Amino acid sequence: SSAASDVYKRQGVYRPVPDFDAAGGGGILNQGALTITGSTISDNGASGYYVNGGGIYNTGQLTITASTIRNNWCSGSQGCTGGGIGTTGSSSNLTLLGSTITGNQAFGQNGAKGGGVSAGRELTIIDSTFHDNTVDSWYWADGSALASFGSASITGTTFNANISNTHDYELHGSAVANGGDMTIANSTISNSQDEGVYNKPGGVLTISNSTVTGNAGGIRTVCEYFSGDATLSL
Repeated sequence: SSAASDVYKRQGVYRPVPDFDAAGGGGILNQGALTITGSTISDNGASGYYVNGGGIYNTGQLTITASTIRNNWCSGSQGCTGGGIGTTGSSSNLTLLGSTITGNQAFGQNGAKGGGVSAGRELTIIDSTFHDNTVDSWYWADGSALASFGSASITGTTFNANISNTHDYELHGSAVANGGDMTIANSTISNSQDEGVYNKPGGVLTISNSTVTGNAGGIRTVCEYFSGDATLSL
């Protein structure tokens, strides 16, 4: 950590916004092939100018099985992706199997993505739970539970009571934000304070045998703001 030039407060929690740059990975930085099984990654944080992954920052191949990612955070004076897990890189891959992502927070003064998980490339989620994750920004806020911008397959997963906060611009999907090619099957998205799912411009989203209920908004798919169309199949 470092001395901060400002303090960023949302949801009653104070986070430092320092003057230096930081890549992220407050708990774990993976640049190769990593498997995590039956473990808990909790109470880690990363702060800087633009930050990826408060709990785990992955640029390689990461598989997490029967584990809990809990109460991690990232805070960026410019932006932040992935309070629990942030994954970027042209060959990155993230697989979550039977795991719980809960209580993670992403704070970015000029933008934030994925309070629980932000994935830039390949993503597979099976039989997992996302609960009580938060994304918070003065401007755009993409996906309090999950923000995905590559290829994503989600099966048998529950997204419940995740929270998005934005203050000066527009809200982009309280639980799930998709900017790539996403398939959701046999899953539940519920009790989010805004949209359950936000399908961003250019996104291709397919939902089958799933429940979207109790959210302040349902499913939003847009073809504006930026180039490209958004496609939704139910």
